[in-house]
Amino acid sequence: MAFAGLYTSLRGVKNSLRVAAVCSRGARLGLRMSVSTSAGAAIKVNESMSGDGYKTPPKSILDLVDADLDPGVLLQPNVKQHILLLDRPNMPSIAEVAAPELRLAGFRINGTTYGPSRADYFLNMALQEVHDKDRKKIPIDDLPIDDSNLRKLGIGMPRGGHDKDRKKIPIDDLPIDDSNLRKLGIGYVQWSPDGKMIAFCTHDPEYGFELWCLDVEERRAWCIAPKLRLNSVCGDPFVWLSDSKRVVAKFVIEDVELPVKNTVPTGPIVEESSEGEIRANRTYQDLLKDEHDVALFKHYTTSQLELIDVRSRERKKLGTPLSFRKASPSPDGKYLLVDIIQEPYSYLLPASRFGHSVEIWDTETGDVVETVATIPLQEKIPLAFDGVSDGPRSIGWRADVDATLYWAEAQDGGDPNVDASVRDAVFTLPAPFNGLPRRLLSLAWRYAGMIWGDDNTALAYERWYKTRSIRTHLLTPGGDLETALAEGNGPCCGRKADPSQAEALNRLLIDVKNWEDRYNDPGTILTMMNERGKPVIRLVYPEGNKPADGSETVEPSFLVQCPGASDEGDMPYLAVMDTIEAKQQIVWRSKPPLLENALNILESDEETGLPKRLLLKRESPEENPNLFIAELPEDLFENGEPQITQALTAFPHPALELKDVKRKIVTYEREDGVKLNASLFVPAGYDAARDGPLKMFMWAYPREFKSATFAGQMRDSPLRFNRLARTPLYWLTRGYAILDGPLMPVIGEGDTEPNDTYVEQLVSSAKAAVDYVVKEGIAKRDEIAIGGHSYGAFMTVTLLAQAPELFSCGIARSGAYNRTLTPFGFQAEERTLWEAAEVYQKMSPYLAADKIKAPLLLIHGEADNNPGTFPVQSERLFQALKGMGKRSRYVLLPAEGHGYRARESILHVLAEMTEWLDTHCVGQN
Repeated sequence: MAFAGLYTSLRGVKNSLRVAAVCSRGARLGLRMSVSTSAGAAIKVNESMSGDGYKTPPKSILDLVDADLDPGVLLQPNVKQHILLLDRPNMPSIAEVAAPELRLAGFRINGTTYGPSRADYFLNMALQEVHDKDRKKIPIDDLPIDDSNLRKLGIGMPRGGHDKDRKKIPIDDLPIDDSNLRKLGIGYVQWSPDGKMIAFCTHDPEYGFELWCLDVEERRAWCIAPKLRLNSVCGDPFVWLSDSKRVVAKFVIEDVELPVKNTVPTGPIVEESSEGEIRANRTYQDLLKDEHDVALFKHYTTSQLELIDVRSRERKKLGTPLSFRKASPSPDGKYLLVDIIQEPYSYLLPASRFGHSVEIWDTETGDVVETVATIPLQEKIPLAFDGVSDGPRSIGWRADVDATLYWAEAQDGGDPNVDASVRDAVFTLPAPFNGLPRRLLSLAWRYAGMIWGDDNTALAYERWYKTRSIRTHLLTPGGDLETALAEGNGPCCGRKADPSQAEALNRLLIDVKNWEDRYNDPGTILTMMNERGKPVIRLVYPEGNKPADGSETVEPSFLVQCPGASDEGDMPYLAVMDTIEAKQQIVWRSKPPLLENALNILESDEETGLPKRLLLKRESPEENPNLFIAELPEDLFENGEPQITQALTAFPHPALELKDVKRKIVTYEREDGVKLNASLFVPAGYDAARDGPLKMFMWAYPREFKSATFAGQMRDSPLRFNRLARTPLYWLTRGYAILDGPLMPVIGEGDTEPNDTYVEQLVSSAKAAVDYVVKEGIAKRDEIAIGGHSYGAFMTVTLLAQAPELFSCGIARSGAYNRTLTPFGFQAEERTLWEAAEVYQKMSPYLAADKIKAPLLLIHGEADNNPGTFPVQSERLFQALKGMGKRSRYVLLPAEGHGYRARESILHVLAEMTEWLDTHCVGQN
């Protein structure tokens, strides 16, 4: 994970009722609700938007939903003198979410904008100086609009205007729709490698994306390519070159008409499988359905690459229009690594597994320099989690040199079930790319990534899912290449490896036996952006013996960032790790009563490379996360206290109604001795001895483990801010106690599969949680509700069926309840239905629906895009419950996907859940 910049995620809406959602043209804009009573009668309601179709929750919950969001933050690279504040939207309207879209090969496309159909965009942007301790005001000159229009137009000054203590620097000539008829958004924001400029796209929902640039020093913005639409269907529509002067962008082909569907069929769609050819694949959504879909897919993924000077606006077309997945410049900017989707397509697989060719292009001319690989349709990848495609994958540029490709390639056919001493190999090929590649490294497990430092230092990762193990190798990627033949140098990319170049010298640096063990997590080795904007290992020399260019090699050390997990919760720290034995010396650590995380190193010692000044995120249960600058002591290894020298932000508490809510991480055991924990929230001022038991709502999500010891480890901090990103906290305002995230581990040690005893372990974990809260006097046994989303919804229905005495009611959102409909694996299950039929049947609560006694609320997005959780899962379960006279209710949300985005949908879900809890989370009396 790069440690080069700070980015606060765009969507941090204060609830978990989100994630991309979609619907087709003409989708219903009213809710479909079905209710079955215990007597078996059913009421079906179809309400339109013009009536009272969408409900709203009580005001106490509504106020929390509409709380403002903190801005996103991007730290300036290289000089690190500014941060960019990006004003984030709250929830879109149902009209936006239900806009027409195309669902093609796993893509959900806005046919007007040639971009993703359900993305969110920033509203405003502003600069702020990092080291201005006086925070003096900078006047606003020639701002083209007045403050009254900022919110409506959706760009300009940050929410709340100027803060006298933290000056926001206005940006002249930002794109504003002066007609006030529609709102422009900002997306794909990228700093230039030198940090002097910012490129970004404006998003007009009725037109598309235009490419803009912002000069940080001049605080002026301009359109780089006026009236030319970018194509972002396959990802980021542009990328900076390392010179910080030019970008490569993908443009829409405007002079090609949309394919027109022939309403008269020309023949059937025929697919055929051959005997002996195993092509098992998991369940996918939004696949191509006919020839018209194929034509539309090709149309919308095709774009024209252009090289653009951001100041002069000079443009040069590169090559011909093709279906580009990406175009990645080499570190020196002379070449482009171009990935092109190839026909034939598939009706059974998403675009991510279509065939593609990987080529090297000349950046200046667009000429093809070399074809690196031609990769066919990937329909034979083994189902096992360590299964990969046969052929080159993870193709990229070495970040530390001018232009050298590297990639991984399976040596076992990509099948983890095949015996092999070498599973993967890593290859490199330098410019001009016409020689034989070098086999750099052989790996006994599956390749998991590379981080480059210099010719003397690189890191290679390998992992094996079956044992949850990961290893880190330290290698010397440069050095003497004229050496003996490397054993096993085999074919790759249709070419043999160079027999004159041996594999790089390497040794095992870190050996993680089980990545589930958070208490012994060695941390993440930090990277930094080099002058070309590429992430490289941050090398440090604690003894001050940093080598000069051309000097003898000195063994460097690394900086690592660790979660510092323990039974007391996370206490993150930074440490220096030596490259001999991987021993760590802590140089900074978070300490109570705050939870702190180091987000960036603002200043390093020139001699040692050790950090001198950090950018920290600090929070507490009552204090919203904010950014601070901390100066570290001169002697980092003497445990001196860092000094907070400046508060960089002052984001207020978003929900003061919950500021005094108490959170406690509680621990308990299930009957087999496995330790469990959960976050217990109670309303402000609550005292169990004085006030007695409360109604309780549990919200959980099960996880699989290979170790009972690691399953019960603490996975959070009691010092974390009580953020409303967790759904159940809303009902604290209604007087409920909340048990959030009670561990529901499903453990399979050794060769045992976790799901073989899924039901028994799930029931045992839930019973332990119920017993604990009842014993502590926090809840009554017959006034506890259970709920969850996705796999948590599956858990909820399983518990109601297999342990009907535990809960008074349940709420299941967007789950899958019949495992026979996902026959080629689900979640962490690698076996097929035919290999583990009994497991699939036992893990299908649909087949045990007759055992459900408690009232069950089912909610599902009509356009669920998650593999395996088709809306039919909820629909069929409701029909079964209704047919047996069970008390249930089914709410189908128009236009929503696996998570819910529209404000109307979210408010309605919260209203439904509130009514359900208030009605059914009650005791017998």
